[in-house]
Amino acid sequence: MAKPSLSEEEAQLLLDYLEEGNAGQLVGILRERFAGALNGGVRVDEARREELLARVKERVGLPRPKVRRIFEWRWAAAAAVIVLASGVYFYNQRRMPTKPIAAVPAIHPGGNHATLSTGQGRVIVLDSSKGQLLAQGGLKVTNGDGRLDYEGAAGSVEYHTLTTPRGGQYHLVLPDGTQVWLNAASSIRYPTAFEGKERRVSITGEAYFEVTKDKSKPFHVNLPDRSEVEVLGTHFNIESYDDEPSVQTTLLEGSVGVNSGGQRLVIAPGEQAVEKTGRLEVKKDADLEVVMAWKNGIFLFNRTELREAMRQISRWYDVDVIYEKKMPSNIRFWGEIKRDLNVSEVLSMFEKMGVRFKIEGKKIIVL
Repeated sequence: MAKPSLSEEEAQLLLDYLEEGNAGQLVGILRERFAGALNGGVRVDEARREELLARVKERVGLPRPKVRRIFEWRWAAAAAVIVLASGVYFYNQRRMPTKPIAAVPAIHPGGNHATLSTGQGRVIVLDSSKGQLLAQGGLKVTNGDGRLDYEGAAGSVEYHTLTTPRGGQYHLVLPDGTQVWLNAASSIRYPTAFEGKERRVSITGEAYFEVTKDKSKPFHVNLPDRSEVEVLGTHFNIESYDDEPSVQTTLLEGSVGVNSGGQRLVIAPGEQAVEKTGRLEVKKDADLEVVMAWKNGIFLFNRTELREAMRQISRWYDVDVIYEKKMPSNIRFWGEIKRDLNVSEVLSMFEKMGVRFKIEGKKIIVL
């Protein structure tokens, strides 16, 4: 099969067409032509994805990249367009001239950092406290390798709070076996035993839950002054940061009900309940890979706006972000970055798309 190609004249015409603001029209055609696959109907694992991508690039005569790239998307000038319907793959990445980030002391990525506050007023720094921390009746609380475990039954119930700082994350196993993963700048308050007819905890920030099934004791997650999630047994993620424009409850498995401001929604796997400015809505086609990226150790951007991406950077690297001037709202990113890189390595990838930064101590200045 002959490799599809464009003449210089055709390539220039296509570039002109994109730069005149018509990229969105091409993407619309592509989405209409392949609606099922492009809206989450087709999922492949990472190995299969790389295999298929290599095959496509071989057919159209493009080299396979050694590293995965982040793509900047602007509706006024597309960084990459794939027109599968006509069998043509066209790629153009225009880079604005950039200067490398000046050498600065490394700002390291976050890790397993948290504190435990007990009902007796004791505060335990989990980074430096390993092994058995507490014993109460038949209850044992142990800590190690970024995981806090509650085993057995407490003689009397008290409330504990697990808190992660910016630059921290932690894994918690509650007395009923429910597992909770806390993202950076988050907290969860919970009892040392679930008595009565329900199990109830409250969170701030972001947490992923794998709830132990118990039909006789529904599981409730309170978001103070915001909403409540009702659960029987399921896997779901809640993002409720104060600096984000909405609260998002995303369901991976099972069924949950979300209550907010007198409204109630029941969502199914793959759906997301979004609470914004007092309204509660359902997003039917939630991007589960993006939602779960933080737990899987990556930043995953899918048309992510610059400020949203920088909020994630700020929380994970414990830095403040300052904008030197108003940034255009159409700067968006596609791509994947591991969360174990130093912040300067992450920002260097962003700079390849024309966004420049300066680091001063624990501040990132967007130029």
